[in-house]
Amino acid sequence: TTSCTLGGRTMTLDPQTLEPLEGAKLGSGSSGMVKRVRHTVTGQVLALKEIRINSEHHLIEIQKELETL
Repeated sequence: TTSCTLGGRTMTLDPQTLEPLEGAKLGSGSSGMVKRVRHTVTGQVLALKEIRINSEHHLIEIQKELETL
């Protein structure tokens, strides 16, 4: 699970409540892919970034990036 802020409200998201939408792929890069999904509980459309972790060093770099967001 993860948390997300929508309209000033923070909620917990379970990956099982995220449904990929048709033509979902928005982009991709060396670390993964971004795709459109619908949160099945609220109906809200979100962008989901899936990140491939290839090494401990890569994990640390991703954690640093997320901390700055």
